[in-house]
Amino acid sequence: MKRRCIGVLLLLLCLMFCACGSPDSSETLETVGTPGSKEQATASILSHATPFTLDNAEGEVYIHRVDDSERGDMNTYDVAYGLGVPADVCILTDASDYFVFHASPQKKVSLLIRTWREDGENYHYRVEGTGIQEVTMGIDGLFVVGESADCRLDAFVFGELDHSITLYCKGDQISLVPDGDLLYVEGVEEELEITLTRGFGTSKRCAITIPSGSGTLDVSSMIADEIAVIAEDGTRTEYHIFFS
Repeated sequence: MKRRCIGVLLLLLCLMFCACGSPDSSETLETVGTPGSKEQATASILSHATPFTLDNAEGEVYIHRVDDSERGDMNTYDVAYGLGVPADVCILTDASDYFVFHASPQKKVSLLIRTWREDGENYHYRVEGTGIQEVTMGIDGLFVVGESADCRLDAFVFGELDHSITLYCKGDQISLVPDGDLLYVEGVEEELEITLTRGFGTSKRCAITIPSGSGTLDVSSMIADEIAVIAEDGTRTEYHIFFS
């Protein structure tokens, strides 16, 4: 089912910026449709309505075309469009361990995926940028493949502090793998900027250096306005985070 209405924009904005908490699945599904025999575990996928292909861990495919039509065998409960150029498309489908997004590197990519699963294995990531060919989002992390991809990468709601981290970075093969208050980073340029946000509170931004483009970010001291970069050789560097 497709519909185009201004009210959809409110739904899209909520999905874009709701970084904390997991709404009750049944309440969410009441607004967009009711699942069939599968468990009430859903994934919300927001993207520019340009041509792309989406695969899930079950081997199902969703293909979005220029004329805003879709084909493939991936089950969808709702496909809603917003206004704008390019327009956004919001897809509600079954949750999966991961989704793989394929796009033309000549197109700007804007992709957000969030899941609500009964087993608690949820993930919530956003990617925006250029030069991106493929994006994988799942329970194992966020992975971006491109040609000198210039990205904004967001990892939401990880660790006990209920916070999110944004990386402004470049690379050909970039990966973010969260583990509690640690975020393992690979494939980025050494110097980059990050923004940390706790809940719906204050965002804090700073420039950091990740030697060789691979290392670990320790955000456990974020309350103290600090973040640590742990290089592959174990060297630990503390950075003060300035209020944005």
